Amino acid sequence: MTVLMVWPPVKGGRVHGFLPLGLGCLAANLPAGWQARLWDAVLAPQPASALVAEIERLQPRVVAISVWDFNMLGAREVVRALRERFPGLPIVAGGPAASGHGEGIFGALDVDYAVAGEGERPFRQLLDALGSDALTAEAKAAIPGLIWRDEAGRAVANQPVWEPLDGLEHCDYELIRFGEYLRHGYRYGMHSRAKRTAPLHTTRGCPFPCEYCGARLINGTRVRCRPIPDVLADIRELRERFGVDGFNILDDNFTFHGDYAKDLCRAILTLDLRGVSFCAPNGVKVECLDEELLGLMKRVGFESVFIAPESGSERTLQRMRKRIDLQAVKEKLALIKRAGLKAFGFFIIGYPDETAADIRQTIAFACRNPFDAVVFTCFQPLAGTPVAARLLASGEIQSLPEGVDYYQVTYAPRGLTLRQMKRWRLWGLLRFYTSSWRRLRTAFANYSLKRIAAFVLKLR
Repeated sequence: MTVLMVWPPVKGGRVHGFLPLGLGCLAANLPAGWQARLWDAVLAPQPASALVAEIERLQPRVVAISVWDFNMLGAREVVRALRERFPGLPIVAGGPAASGHGEGIFGALDVDYAVAGEGERPFRQLLDALGSDALTAEAKAAIPGLIWRDEAGRAVANQPVWEPLDGLEHCDYELIRFGEYLRHGYRYGMHSRAKRTAPLHTTRGCPFPCEYCGARLINGTRVRCRPIPDVLADIRELRERFGVDGFNILDDNFTFHGDYAKDLCRAILTLDLRGVSFCAPNGVKVECLDEELLGLMKRVGFESVFIAPESGSERTLQRMRKRIDLQAVKEKLALIKRAGLKAFGFFIIGYPDETAADIRQTIAFACRNPFDAVVFTCFQPLAGTPVAARLLASGEIQSLPEGVDYYQVTYAPRGLTLRQMKRWRLWGLLRFYTSSWRRLRTAFANYSLKRIAAFVLKLR
């Protein structure tokens, strides 16, 4: 039996930065008797009618769609086409949007099922039941994270279960055509010399209660570690098969278990990789850094450490429920620099109830501390987060943004406008990168003029 996996089209989308990695992980963990095929409208842009033709050719038993906020519009277009032509074909949604919307996913997409949380094991259970025609109400209720409708048509959202990562295959790189993504310009993270970059997961989970972030909805609150031999096997495969020389650890909390991170670095050193760099572009928990870990990261090939203070305003940090000590950030920055590593800072501006004074504090904090590079992202409400729920309940926003990326401006706090938020972000970047020649050189060393121009155009 065949499951056709769908990576939906994105208007104006480019290959740079995103892969159908989740679909590759599902495909690597299918039950016996199932095979996966992928329809990718990002790598090879094509209309929904092409998917209809592909389904007529393959005759899949199930269609599975990876749904994010940025591809929601394309996913909706695909589902609409499938419903018109194949009304009885089961459609399953997964991805961050499914976890964020929960039982509300049926209002966003006309799908039959969705899987919230980590999908490998629940999706396997769902396919087992579908394949044996045993998908009863009792069977549905037993699948962790499954979102379904009961006989009365009411949405039911099963509680996800976040299990140990042992025994999971990581990704089917052939299915997602990773080699073609590399040839078409896929690149992520900050690597000064790497020509081919690839994603890598070592842990999953986030215990922190930041109200703007949906990571806990997807990977749970307990940080679980992959077996180190499994991580090393991924590194070897990517290096030997695809010539990868830049690895991006996409964990939300790579350094949370300090001993694990150190053991992993020591294990990577035994591979005797040459000309390879590492990066953790989603950021690490700054309080978990110490001199020994930073030294090991430097030896492994890290060039930069990404950290996320998010704000220089104590008032805003309290509203975010961001558990961070700005004084500790300053102390850890000194450790990072002593280890010979660069420091990259993530900041959010325009958080609900923020004022211009709060934004000034954030820009000033970034400028007066020894960051080599920063990004100022304008706040966006994400489905399922506490802050988004409050904004919707209060009527401050009427709906959540769809079809946008992280650099677009979709929200402004009371007292500020979208145009003002764009100007604040542009001013923050100009203020930071023109504050020293070193920072200006860093900007041009890490980004081409074409990418800088494209980014600036988004700021207008």
